[in-house]
Amino acid sequence: MKLAESGEILMYYQSPYRTVKSKPKIIKVAGEGKISIEPDIAEIRLGVSTENSALAKAQEENARAISDIKKALTTAGIPENEIKTADYSIHPQYDYVEGRQVFKLTRNK
Repeated sequence: MKLAESGEILMYYQSPYRTVKSKPKIIKVAGEGKISIEPDIAEIRLGVSTENSALAKAQEENARAISDIKKALTTAGIPENEIKTADYSIHPQYDYVEGRQVFKLTRNK
């Protein structure tokens, strides 16, 4: 029982004919987080590409360019053991003459 503001008595009761359905027990959680820190690692990828009709000459030119890059990086304070070669590849170059593939190094000029 409950007393209303007007002074009358209010009574609440549950109907015996009404079925009560239980609700599933669900917990819903939502959140968001942010963090900001100063980076302490940087990854830089550099590349050198050289074309030459003589493979050995192209390799020498590439080696010289990479050596200059490594010197600049170590001068900037990056330890040499932190500098690594990730890829090294050689690809032949071709021309297409009259619909045929011609190897550049063997073609007479």
